[in-house]
Amino acid sequence: MIEISDNLLMNSIYLSENLNTEEISAAQYIEKIRRTCISHLIIIFIKLSKLLQSLNLAQKTPN
Repeated sequence: MIEISDNLLMNSIYLSENLNTEEISAAQYIEKIRRTCISHLIIIFIKLSKLLQSLNLAQKTPN
């Protein structure tokens, strides 16, 4: 989980640096945004999966 978050942060920094230092085509910009969105969705999916697992375990344990 930490590795994914670190990679996402590095991608965001890389994207902002590229926008500040060099011109990129619209297609490249859209591709970078798409990759960032996919990374965010993966992180959300992992967090939701862990939450659902913990809720499922909580329901199985007797009070």
